[in-house]
Amino acid sequence: MKRILILDDAPDIVELIHDYLGHKYGKNQIEIYATTEPEIALGVVDSYEIDVAIIDMRMPGINGYDLIQMMNGKVNSVVFISGWTKKLKEIPDKEEYQIISKPFKPKDIGNAVDRSFELVDSMKTMYDKLCEIERLILGRERYDAKYA
Repeated sequence: MKRILILDDAPDIVELIHDYLGHKYGKNQIEIYATTEPEIALGVVDSYEIDVAIIDMRMPGINGYDLIQMMNGKVNSVVFISGWTKKLKEIPDKEEYQIISKPFKPKDIGNAVDRSFELVDSMKTMYDKLCEIERLILGRERYDAKYA
């Protein structure tokens, strides 16, 4: 099951995204954690592996980029949403994130989440293959040490 975190200081935006994604994917395919509070979002990330975080870039007291840095890589994929388009251009490593400008259509969020799920699935597949290669290498080294 995939997990999505939605964080925006506007409750109507959180509700819109939550309802759209819940309808698009269904309760059996995703778990959605939605909040307007950055502190709650940090707690969710500490408690669960999040596949996709949809985060408003500009919130009272903190911006989305700084919040992602506080999450220490615990989120697999990030989608920033914002009407703060001038500042979006200043994000370091912005090619690592999907960025959607407000106002947006719910379909835009759905497409970004689809791309994020594909990316996360690819990363997990690559990780599994690397683990298998490591097991094969370690197995061969043990074999060589025993019979050489």
